[in-house]
Amino acid sequence: MPKKVSDNRLKKPSTKLKIERSALKVFCEKGYDSATVDDICKKAGCSHGLFYHYFKNKKEVFKEMMNLKSDTLSSSINKRVSDEPSYLNKLKLLLESMFYSLKHDENHPYFFYLFVSRSFHFKENGKYPPPPKDSDGKVKKPPIEIFTELFEKGQKAGEFTDKYSPADCARLFISIVTGATLGYVIAPKEIAKNMHLPNVDFILNIFKKEEN
Repeated sequence: MPKKVSDNRLKKPSTKLKIERSALKVFCEKGYDSATVDDICKKAGCSHGLFYHYFKNKKEVFKEMMNLKSDTLSSSINKRVSDEPSYLNKLKLLLESMFYSLKHDENHPYFFYLFVSRSFHFKENGKYPPPPKDSDGKVKKPPIEIFTELFEKGQKAGEFTDKYSPADCARLFISIVTGATLGYVIAPKEIAKNMHLPNVDFILNIFKKEEN
């Protein structure tokens, strides 16, 4: 079973963390472009002065929030995935980790939904929220690129079906995970606790190459 996401900072509620969590929910509800500092302050129950004590603007709170969570998630599963030789098993490890976090970290669905949605949704002005960066300051690849590469390599290795393009497989995979995630974002807490996630093996069989 995947280890529960651990983040010492998230274990200690603070005013700054409350603002970040409130901003996260506002971004999911209204979208990055439509969200305002006023919306975040209302959700957090704080004054504008208190918000600006910690953050210069909504871009800064988004950037810090996403980089923190992205680093936590990456460090928890990257080594296991990179050490796994099978691309099918890599996908299984990623699915199990994602689904475990959905069930055991109430903030994870919002983080994941927002992280993925920035790759697909943007307004007419074409402005995206600032992308997360790694510890070296490099912009991290969006999920669609990461999974397209994984499916491409898996097809070449003969593990994934080649009936469809790697990009099509990546889009379907992300749609499945995003759909499951959205359920946790919109469902009341008491309902989310009893929600059932898709069967991992069933999902893998969709992409697995048929044996002759």
